[in-house]
Amino acid sequence: TLDGTILENENYSLNVNSSPSSISCWIYAGGNLVDDSGIIVNLEFGVNASAPIGDVAELLFTEAIVNEQDVNSSDGQIEILGGYNISGNVFYYEDDSPISNASVILTNQRETVLTNTQGEYQFSLIVSGNYISQVEKTDELGGLSSMDASRIARYGIGLISLEPCRIIAADVTQNSYVNPTDASRVARYGIGLIENLNDGGNNWVFVADSLNFAVWPPIYYDSQKEYTPLNSDLSAENFCGIRLGDVTGNWSSSERFCRKGTRDITASLPDTSTANGNISIPLSVQNLIDLEGMDIAIEFSENIVSVTNVSLVGGILEQEDFVLEFNSNTDGLIAISLYSIGQLFTGSGNILNIQFNIVGQSGESTALSFTQFDVNEIDYLSGTTNGSIYLEQNAAGGSNIENLFTELKYNFPNPFCEVTNISYSLAKSDWVTIKIYNLQGRLVETLIADHQDEGKYSVNLIAAEYPAGIYFYRMQTSNFEDTKKMLLIK
Repeated sequence: TLDGTILENENYSLNVNSSPSSISCWIYAGGNLVDDSGIIVNLEFGVNASAPIGDVAELLFTEAIVNEQDVNSSDGQIEILGGYNISGNVFYYEDDSPISNASVILTNQRETVLTNTQGEYQFSLIVSGNYISQVEKTDELGGLSSMDASRIARYGIGLISLEPCRIIAADVTQNSYVNPTDASRVARYGIGLIENLNDGGNNWVFVADSLNFAVWPPIYYDSQKEYTPLNSDLSAENFCGIRLGDVTGNWSSSERFCRKGTRDITASLPDTSTANGNISIPLSVQNLIDLEGMDIAIEFSENIVSVTNVSLVGGILEQEDFVLEFNSNTDGLIAISLYSIGQLFTGSGNILNIQFNIVGQSGESTALSFTQFDVNEIDYLSGTTNGSIYLEQNAAGGSNIENLFTELKYNFPNPFCEVTNISYSLAKSDWVTIKIYNLQGRLVETLIADHQDEGKYSVNLIAAEYPAGIYFYRMQTSNFEDTKKMLLIK
């Protein structure tokens, strides 16, 4: 390079050709010529980290020509005098457990080392200079659940407090603030509705130094260590790792983390026979205590039934502050995430209804089998009771048409970003209104004001111009009125 030489700011060009054991340089003028003395070029060498201290590399001029005339030159040498070591540990924020297979990167040196099973790393024989170190990790992504989503949501509205590292974990979108989008993404990520927690695809963050909680928000922390310059051996250069979304702090290197519980929690799905085209299966639970989050997965035969909806309507959580997310995009499996955004719930009864569409033939049946049932991140799978659906033949004169009753269903999805769907049914022909209200009770929009016949209906609410927040939608007929809550996130 010509940097730092007498030719740096002059109109000169440098061409270089190097091999493992030699280097050739051409320096030539493109403008005014220079009359001066001093350094004209700097050569930068990389020192092999495995070369023993005391080794010498001779630097021999084989040619030195200025303006096509030979000039006197003096040979030189490089002696390896040794370098400095940097070492430390990478550990998890909750229990100081070691994080293995994390990439510790030393910039400028262009060197990366992986932490061992004890979370240890070391850079050896690093020559004096200016460096920055940081940590990255892309694997071991367990530890997230609906309970994490609940705590993010409740922290965001001030119901609970969180320690600094847990606040960093809560900010999964990495915008330096905790908001409803963070809770929604953790829940939807957990059941496979989205592939990434944030636009950058990041799953881990690493804190390099102590946290100053007093100045938050916005959330701020150092993710790098700077050595300006490195001029001594350094140890205990530690990093604290945080799995984004893991607010409860139960990350494990295993893909899925469960703890066996001691409380008597049970759940069951009923056995049923049906001749209709659709059927609603309730999930019954017993002895819930301070429910924060519930993660459920149920297998069935996709050749017999398909899932059309999952709803809290008619269950013990219908009027409680809970958000339901589900994913039925995988054939033969429904994954459900249920989490609190307000007060916790204690009680027993039907917690949700799973609506199936019958696609099989008379006489066929399918088991409804739990593959996951976690309550507040505790595995209660052994306490659950499976169910089944049997397709019986229609009775004489029977009908495949469901009996209709007037009902307002929960919107889906909820929370939602811009568009959500509101479904409802009418038992008889009637005048119907559906109106949207904000948290202050002011009318925002009238979606429906019409006379409609008996049947099932749905309408999309397009809320692109609405501010983020909590809204209510109310349905009224001549003899029916119901109001439900929804959450708009931006």
